[in-house]
Amino acid sequence: MVSLHPIRGSDDGGQDADFDVTAWVAGLNADDRLADLAAEELSSDPRIRGSRLEISVQNGVVILQGELESEDAREAARRRAWSLPGIRDVCDVVITPMSGV
Repeated sequence: MVSLHPIRGSDDGGQDADFDVTAWVAGLNADDRLADLAAEELSSDPRIRGSRLEISVQNGVVILQGELESEDAREAARRRAWSLPGIRDVCDVVITPMSGV
């Protein structure tokens, strides 16, 4: 999942001076790499492998969505996501039988 940053024009008709397209594109590539790395790391855990879990990264934040079979698996997913270099935060919206959701 990628959030697109709108390119806003300034009052003089040019591009916003604060917006760096190169940095923005590099950030997208970094998020894609982190998402791949997170998926590989999480799928190596037998408690998580084969589950219905969606992993996405936005601005260095791993977003975990879906269903896991236990709170233990959920905690393992969070710990593994946090262990990755470059991760700024982990947003966990995973549902488990015990989560009551």
